[in-house]
Amino acid sequence: MTKADVIIENGRMLTMNAVVPRAEAVALRGRAILVVRGRDKIAAMAGPDTRRFDAQGNTVMPGMVEAHLHLFLGAAGLRMLHLDTVRGAAALRDRLHPYAAANPDAALLICKAADYTLFGDGVATTRHLLDEVLRDRPFILIAGDHHTAWANTAALERAGVLQGRDPPTGNEIVMASDGTATGELHEQAAIDPVLSLRSSGGRENLGLMGLEPGDGLTAAQRDDDLRVMKEGLEYCASYGFTSLHNLDRNLYQHALLRDLEERGELICRTEVLFHLTPEKPLSALDEASWMHEAYRSDRLRSGRIKMFMDGVIDSGTGFLVGDYADRPGWSGEALHSAEHFAAAAIEADRRGVQISVHAIGDASVRRVLDGYEAAQGQWRT
Repeated sequence: MTKADVIIENGRMLTMNAVVPRAEAVALRGRAILVVRGRDKIAAMAGPDTRRFDAQGNTVMPGMVEAHLHLFLGAAGLRMLHLDTVRGAAALRDRLHPYAAANPDAALLICKAADYTLFGDGVATTRHLLDEVLRDRPFILIAGDHHTAWANTAALERAGVLQGRDPPTGNEIVMASDGTATGELHEQAAIDPVLSLRSSGGRENLGLMGLEPGDGLTAAQRDDDLRVMKEGLEYCASYGFTSLHNLDRNLYQHALLRDLEERGELICRTEVLFHLTPEKPLSALDEASWMHEAYRSDRLRSGRIKMFMDGVIDSGTGFLVGDYADRPGWSGEALHSAEHFAAAAIEADRRGVQISVHAIGDASVRRVLDGYEAAQGQWRT
């Protein structure tokens, strides 16, 4: 009888198999599950070197797949101030002031998971409200969806955007009637000037748009980035995620993941992808095909491209069929024309790679489905 390397017993085993939904023990050998059945039968598979793990009555189930995350970005965010339970100026002050005191040398204080209704339903977050909380230190609040951020006056002034700036299509620095920025920033190109104030780091944001760190990266910085990536993997694993679709994309992150794989520290199976941004020609998909061939191991693989069709409804950057109810005459903008997206879908399909698209507004969803139908039609002709 084949002997198991590991036996997990004394737990509530959920098999996800409708025929045999429960079991008493699991036997593993190498990277494979050998048997899921009764405890007595599996006990016979124990050898002198078998590790026996007592689940102590806890639930044991197959690992989950995280279908959309930004591994490096999210892991770096674990080191920043989180505001996901904060409501109101007083609560924000109570969280932000100690954080500022603990980071006296930070050129920019970065807070994550801020709510769109931080100051109350129907109350827009402005630089003036933020200044009342903390005036003399530049800080930025980033929404949980990462499509909107809010900065105080000190941050906007130092970033050179208090008087506005023309960001690319789909991005917006919201302006007040007096010709100055309100403090609300929509999408990454509008947020980046403020984030560039930070004292260190920042490489975790590059993957959002497929950019690379460039020259000048030190060995110490790279080692710290490896630690950040490991912290992110450990965080995911702690919640039962064993496979990850990492929607960040740059070769720098992929190299970090491959280093961890070679060290035996890539504890979650991870998919990496190619980001086809609006300014890239379809010939750029050559790199997607190269990645599909280069990353094919058990732990690290590729074979997917990502595209953004729009932003989100909350910030008015989603692309709608009709106008926004609160903004007559505005329906948002698409980042890809219908023709370009259809051509991209057809080409991705021809190359045998999958395509994942961020599409929020109903007009965006329609455009994406039309593109998929165009790719499907290639098989009919």
